[in-house]
Amino acid sequence: MNLLVRAYFSTGLLFLMSASVFAQPVAEQPSPLAQQFVKMHLDTGLISNNQTRRQIIESRVVSLPGAAWVRLVFESVRLAEGDGGGKVGSESAELVLTSLEDGAVQRLTMQEAAQWANTSAYFNGDAVLMQIIADPGSSPSRVVVMGVYASEYQSTDRSICGNTDDRLLISDPRVGRLLPSGCTAFLIDDCNRCLLTAGHCANGAQVVEFNVPMSLPDGTIVHPQPSDQYPVDLSSLQTNNGNGAGDDWAYFGVFDNADTAQSPGQRQQSWFTLALPAALNVSQVTVAGYGSTAFPSEPAWNQALKADTGSYTGLTGNKVEHQADTTFGNSGSPIVDQKTDAAIGIHTHGGCSIFNANAGTAMSHPGLQNALANPMGVCAYCGPLFWFPSGLPPIFNSVAPTPIRVQITERGGAVPVASTAKFHYDTGTGFVDLPMVQVSGDEYEVMVPQIPCQDAVGFYFSIQSVDGQLHTYPDGSPASALSASAAAWSQILVNENFQTDPGWTVQNQNLITGAFERGVPVGQGRGDPIIDYDGSGMCWLTDNASGDFDIDGGPTILTTSTFDLSLTSNPVLSYAHWFTNDDGDDQLIVEVSENNGVTWIELERVSDSIGWSVSEFRLLDFITLTQTVQVRFTAADQPNNSLTEAAIDRFMIVDSSCTPCPGDLTADGIVDVLDFFRFVELFDLADPAADLSADGIVDVMDFFLFIIAFDIGC
Repeated sequence: MNLLVRAYFSTGLLFLMSASVFAQPVAEQPSPLAQQFVKMHLDTGLISNNQTRRQIIESRVVSLPGAAWVRLVFESVRLAEGDGGGKVGSESAELVLTSLEDGAVQRLTMQEAAQWANTSAYFNGDAVLMQIIADPGSSPSRVVVMGVYASEYQSTDRSICGNTDDRLLISDPRVGRLLPSGCTAFLIDDCNRCLLTAGHCANGAQVVEFNVPMSLPDGTIVHPQPSDQYPVDLSSLQTNNGNGAGDDWAYFGVFDNADTAQSPGQRQQSWFTLALPAALNVSQVTVAGYGSTAFPSEPAWNQALKADTGSYTGLTGNKVEHQADTTFGNSGSPIVDQKTDAAIGIHTHGGCSIFNANAGTAMSHPGLQNALANPMGVCAYCGPLFWFPSGLPPIFNSVAPTPIRVQITERGGAVPVASTAKFHYDTGTGFVDLPMVQVSGDEYEVMVPQIPCQDAVGFYFSIQSVDGQLHTYPDGSPASALSASAAAWSQILVNENFQTDPGWTVQNQNLITGAFERGVPVGQGRGDPIIDYDGSGMCWLTDNASGDFDIDGGPTILTTSTFDLSLTSNPVLSYAHWFTNDDGDDQLIVEVSENNGVTWIELERVSDSIGWSVSEFRLLDFITLTQTVQVRFTAADQPNNSLTEAAIDRFMIVDSSCTPCPGDLTADGIVDVLDFFRFVELFDLADPAADLSADGIVDVMDFFLFIIAFDIGC
């Protein structure tokens, strides 16, 4: 803090005593990134790849000995773009930057370098390996480095409500660090999951970091991997630049990460809903952000994510007041209603020690509401909404076409063009495109041709909007395409969306908090889901209570009811799972039992992941099909040192067969009494044709299977 600011705080009380009529809350100053710019000059010159394969054509180390972190600044970046916009295999080149401290990597095309305003991500350590990789035949490339920003730690004073700093370290995937201004920003539930921060932080908005690690023991900040850093899209920025408490806001978006090709909303899978404070009965609020620290707080907590909960003291106009502890760097933090977990304001100003309250701008601010209603840049555009009224097929038909219905509706100004609707599927030889037929209005249908039995099928949907943009479901397809298998006959045996109690049991061992329970996700921003997988409402998840209650200790074990699979042919188990663990030392363990839980066979171990995922297993590969099959899910935080959350949804068991009519033993296309007599004849002879269970033995099991096939018919 400079001397003028220190003087203000030391004389502020005296000033108020003599001129209280002019009293205003003290702006919660941003905590600008302590850094220094060091000039240097490095010019690769014009270089090309004259070989026959893609290769490294330039490799140099940019270093500033002794720095805790560095960020490269380029005078110019010229990289061959070819026909594919700078992507591999299109006579293109990319700039690859690697930290020699921790191996973190950032990859940039020329377009992405421009999005980063000719700077790099922040890299831990004092040295970065700079490489240019180019395709053969690509045009010349050239990179000129003009200098680096580097670390320089400075401590700051605190502004705390009460005698002690009560903030605690937390993990919240919705809250990011805004650099180099040294503020906080948070993801919201608008169309593209853009961000809010304080208006007085907007001019220094360049990079938003998520999943930020602790600082060094001396307080020097540590940056996350480049895959968790996002350049700000300045064309999206709307702000009033800050006009005091209650009138200080900014709304903006960021470009997709160059390494993951994902937005922070896609990667973090979590964001705040917004609410107007006047509409809620608010009593306590939580403020989470990247505030600075000073003695006696731990220096390693400096500008790491911390939160405090305090009293909500009122709303005056558009000014929200509260008594949660904050410091410089908290500017832009969400003010969150403790009961609903909705963000009711943007924290902007301190002043607890003078005015008995800190302050921020309410979500009801007219200027902010107008900006939210008229997004710009990357915030302005959302793709159409895909919805499947009859669900997606768990099995594709191998003897007849499979019909799929989908509704595709306008969203965020993206108006779909009906004639461009397509279904894409791949059985191992590449994706085939099928046009979808517009049935009526926004509803479409596709008839998927018969697919060879037991083939794995990858599939996705696409449509263009009137502006020519291509949209896919799921997002990011074909890389994130859905999958299923093919069969001549299928039957859904178990289909649980957990809207009713399925009779499953929960057993807890040495558990402090975090037991499995069935409920509608509350979404506390601690790595737990904010919505169930299938949209039905409920799922199984760990400790859905409001507050900071992840899994501590354990395990907590969720065990299904017993399933009779003794008369099935080829049952396939699938389920959606969610599991987060912030230090990587815990896993979600999934097991199956054929004997009512006497012994268990492991199906998989799920490590920390982002969002919902689906797993699928052919049970014949693991167990004998009996009348006493169970599945269980086990989650724990052992040792109790991390943030751990688990959830399960859309649990299905589907039986299938490559025989379209298992009971048609006379091959006349119908199942009738002649097939019954034929089976009895084959059964008496122990003929392999009567071995419907395919276990090498003709026995009573095959008789039961024939009765089921006879009832189903063709």
